[in-house]
Amino acid sequence: MGRYLLPGLLSTIAGIDPDVVLTHGEPWHLNTLYTQLICETVGVPHAVFSWENLARMPQLRTQRALERLLLGRVDGIIAGSEAAAGRLRAVDYAGPTAVAPESGIDTDRFRPDRDGTPVRERFGISPDSRIVLYAGRLASEKGIEHLVESAPAVLKECPDAHFLILGDGDREEYLRNRIDDLGVADGVSLVTERQPYSEMPAIHSLASVFVYPSRTTEMWAEQFGFAVVEAMSSGVPVVTTECGALPHVVGDTGVVCPEDDAEALREAITDLLQDDSRRERLGERARTRAVQEFSLERVAKKHRALLDQLVGP
Repeated sequence: MGRYLLPGLLSTIAGIDPDVVLTHGEPWHLNTLYTQLICETVGVPHAVFSWENLARMPQLRTQRALERLLLGRVDGIIAGSEAAAGRLRAVDYAGPTAVAPESGIDTDRFRPDRDGTPVRERFGISPDSRIVLYAGRLASEKGIEHLVESAPAVLKECPDAHFLILGDGDREEYLRNRIDDLGVADGVSLVTERQPYSEMPAIHSLASVFVYPSRTTEMWAEQFGFAVVEAMSSGVPVVTTECGALPHVVGDTGVVCPEDDAEALREAITDLLQDDSRRERLGERARTRAVQEFSLERVAKKHRALLDQLVGP
């Protein structure tokens, strides 16, 4: 990624004459350094947005060299998470830094009072069911297999629960077979048809619990988890894992489990389903945290504060 240059970028930036330039690209990307050199040429402050949160990245020697060169020249960095900021400190970057995701969540759109009844009817889910929701890619790094493995015990302890798994990906066939093998097809709906984003607020409003069981791989750890914050903004308590940025995103508004642990997921989901007051309390806290930390306005202010700092008076 980032192994390209943008023809005409110099003339474009010079023609616009901006107060500051913000590049969304990792510090070792060639196009990020190229933009830095252009900004130096035209005399414009340059900031970079970085998601990377793994200390072992980048792995190639040439990429590490590009990063060292960029970090010695860039005016400021917006790190997508505390872990991303920590990675930058570990490679001795000490310049101006803000911690904020790439964008915020529309907390007016994702709110607790959405009516999800039509969505229930479309998915054929009983109006009396309490929904355990997952929305995301059906990929190994998302840990979705562990959520399915937890289903038999959760459904036994909470017979009115229903798992709604939304997404597509290369684990679909495995998951369908495993749902059948476990004998939980009546209590687990795997929906792979892409849902319009306009429907997601209503879908989140259905959930009693949102589960996001990501797992760290050699080359990736969860960098933020927008679906998690959408659930939080909808007033839904989250069960997630220690993967990447997720513990910082959720804070004390949900339950953070060890990675790759179906039994921990089962216990967390069951405890929340069986404790209405705790579930409600966590949902309220989740909504407050989403609004205060991850709303469109709040995230924009964090970006703006850093950029204003670079522009100066």
